[in-house]
Amino acid sequence: MMNTRGMTLIEMMVALIIFVVVMSGALRSLEQQSEGFDRGTEDMNILQNMRFAADMVDQEVRTAGTNLAADQAPVVYAGANAFAFSADYVSNVANDPFSVYVDPDAPAGQVTGWAQANAAPIPGSNPSFSYPLANYANNMAETISLFFELDIATPDPNDWVLRRQVNDQPSEPLTRNVMPYPGRTFFRYLYLNGSRIDTVPSSWYPMAHNQALYTGVDTGTIGRINNLRGVEVNYTITNGQTGAAVRSELMSFIVSLPNSGLDRLQTCGSAPLLGTAVVAVSSGWIGAETVDLTWLAAQDETGGERDVLRYVIWRRLVGALDWGDPYRSIPAGNPNYLFTDSNVQVGETWEYQMSAQDCTPSVSVRAQSNQATVITGPPQP
Repeated sequence: MMNTRGMTLIEMMVALIIFVVVMSGALRSLEQQSEGFDRGTEDMNILQNMRFAADMVDQEVRTAGTNLAADQAPVVYAGANAFAFSADYVSNVANDPFSVYVDPDAPAGQVTGWAQANAAPIPGSNPSFSYPLANYANNMAETISLFFELDIATPDPNDWVLRRQVNDQPSEPLTRNVMPYPGRTFFRYLYLNGSRIDTVPSSWYPMAHNQALYTGVDTGTIGRINNLRGVEVNYTITNGQTGAAVRSELMSFIVSLPNSGLDRLQTCGSAPLLGTAVVAVSSGWIGAETVDLTWLAAQDETGGERDVLRYVIWRRLVGALDWGDPYRSIPAGNPNYLFTDSNVQVGETWEYQMSAQDCTPSVSVRAQSNQATVITGPPQP
């Protein structure tokens, strides 16, 4: 006869206890995995937040002094919480050869020089320092301000935000959930001390270029800001939490100022003398036809004012009514030049113009090339 006895109450309770213990362990394991995933996500968000701000600051600050107007200072203000500089950073004109970047959607107030009529305090300056002090001829260089301020948009009263402002336009946040770096100011600076690079004493802060005109060889307190060669940026980035949930990372990096302290050529501003011709020749290979442009260095590059910074090229199809915007910009510094235009098709006839440009930027009269008809090249060797 079969044994049909069921489980006793004790056996059921023991089984239930074992089940509860096993399930509790499994749930705890899942909870720990979830917590680990959340911490990993927070760490990744912190890292991305940290890297975005650092990359943006590095990308912009090193352009300080790019394509300035005559007598315009590269570095405008250098303080513990704010740094301002001038650079022709963005243009909204297609194929603009002078700006560092072209953004067709950039607002009009952020693609040209800051007019004295709209002068305003540099954000974060303490004591307040208003800029600009003059109107600079042919000024296409924006003034960019980077500054840390307490963040009223977060619940933590200790939070700071890194903001960016162009000229007197509204500022925008670059990164939030920022706190000071222990023992350091947000901005510190490196300067040329004789033949070596030293850290700027904090007693020099703030430094401002409070003379309207820049020569590159100013002395006294003005000379201090002209001697800056690097910007050290320090901050702590957090996950935006409070109490025991706070996670943070320290961030410190140095950005060089390669254009700071360069002497301004006093003759820069007179239109450069070109004194050379440009020749166009069909070239390239079958299926990769090109037109080569060649010319010698301008008269004012190797002699005269010696102020030629680049060459500007225009092109058009023969029969077109106008030359349109500049096509390319070629840096100066060679005895002779070659530019290869690969954006051509067999059978097209192109003609080119070329000018020398100085730092104001003034351009020379244009030299016009011969007409070049694109023909099928030889087989590639």
